[in-house]
Parts: sequence; C-alpha cells; structure tokens
Amino acid sequence: MDRLKSHLPVCCVPSVPFLILVSTLATAKSVTNSTLNGTDVVLGFMPVIIARTDHIIVKEGNSALINCSVNGIPDPQFKWYNSIGKLLKEEEDEKERGGGKWQINEVGLLNITRVSFSDRGKYTCVASNVYGTVNNTVTLRVIFTSGDMGVYYMVVCLVAFTIVMVLNITRLCMMSSHLKKTEKAINEFFRTEGAEKLQKAFEIAKRIPIITSAKTLELAKVTQFKTMEFARYIEELARGRISCGTLQRARRRQTGMRCTCSETL
Repeated sequence: MDRLKSHLPVCCVPSVPFLILVSTLATAKSVTNSTLNGTDVVLGFMPVIIARTDHIIVKEGNSALINCSVNGIPDPQFKWYNSIGKLLKEEEDEKERGGGKWQINEVGLLNITRVSFSDRGKYTCVASNVYGTVNNTVTLRVIFTSGDMGVYYMVVCLVAFTIVMVLNITRLCMMSSHLKKTEKAINEFFRTEGAEKLQKAFEIAKRIPIITSAKTLELAKVTQFKTMEFARYIEELARGRISCGTLQRARRRQTGMRCTCSETL
C-alpha cells in the first residue's frame, strides 16, 4: 500500500504570477500576429514639423547651423535645397577629410561652413519616410563685414558730399558775382548824364536779380540801398522827360524854340 501511494500522481494548483505570465505571452503573440497582418497596431507616422524658424542671421565668414526640426517614425531621410532649387550634398572626398561647404548629419542639421555673402537666401529641408514627406524652409541672412566695401561706401559718400558742396558754392559765387556786376553797373549809371541816362537805366534794370532764396538774401543787401535810389531816380527822370515834352510843345507855340531834357533836370 505504501508503494502504491508513493507512485500516485500529485496535482498542484498553479499560482497567480504564473497565470499572469502566461496571459502576457499570449497577448504579445496576438499583437505580433496582428502587426504582421497590418490590421490593428500602427508602428510609425509621417514626418511632422516640431518647431519653425523663420530666419537666422550669421556674420560673413562664420558657420551657420540650420535645423530641419522634423520628427517621424521611422526616422526620415533629409535633403536640403538652396534658394535656386539646387540639391546640397557633400562630396565623398570632403566627407573623408571631414570638411566641405555643406555638411548634413543624420538628424537633418545643415552646417554651412565659411558663410559668404552669396550664401544668403532660403534653404528648404525635405524630410521623408514610408508614410509621407514634409518641407520646412528657413531664410539665411548674412551680415556683410568686409572692410573693402566699407571703404568703398565711405568714398562714395564723400564724393557725393563734395559734389553737392561744390554745386552750392558755385551757385553762391555766381549769385555774388552777378550782384557785384549789378552794383557796378548802377554806379556807372549815376555817373552818366543827359538823355543817355534813361536808356542805360532800362538796360541795367534787366540785370537786377529777383531774390527768392533766404540764403542769398544777405547778398542782396549790398545793392539794396542803391537799387532803391536807382528806382527813385528813374521815376524822376521819366517825369522830367514828360515835362520836357510838354514844355517843348508850349515853347513851339510861343517862340518856336526847343528845350533839352538837361534844362528841365
């Protein structure tokens, strides 16, 4: 009897942790099967832009780092294009030396070494995976710091300033010279005598300038007094000529003699 009892099978109730383990393995197998069938579980998504940068500013001669800022599952492939649509890629020999103008790493970061003024413009990142494609554009602005161009612009400004000053000085000198000639002509007018004075007066009157600018007003003061005196003298001379004509007609009636303008003056 003891031997028979010793050979009887013993049944044990499974523990709770064991049941949990079995359930987990069954669930994993179910998920794997559904994934292979492409029905329930999605393992990735198309690239999306996680941050937008409108522009970056870099000094000429420095390096520029432009981040594509795109994320996706599986990891997307990155391509960069410049403003004219040219694909930026690093040559194989430059990769081996670790240099080159354009350097693109695995996460889509574009490194432009030794930035020049001609590198300014828009750069577009194209990120794509099996689920789709997305574009992100960043504008690169380059600050020009070349000393030669600074000297060039300074010379241009100095030349323009010199031309403006020469033109203004020439204009003032011409006005001053004209006023001096007018003053001289007026002085000569006062030294003339007789009927010739009236004719000369009208010739000189054409030379009197019309002052319209405040800057040349001071120059007109040189001849202001003599010009007013000259105008009064013309008026008196004209009146004298008229009275001379009246006197001539009266004398013709009486004596038949003629008078001269110098007599009435």
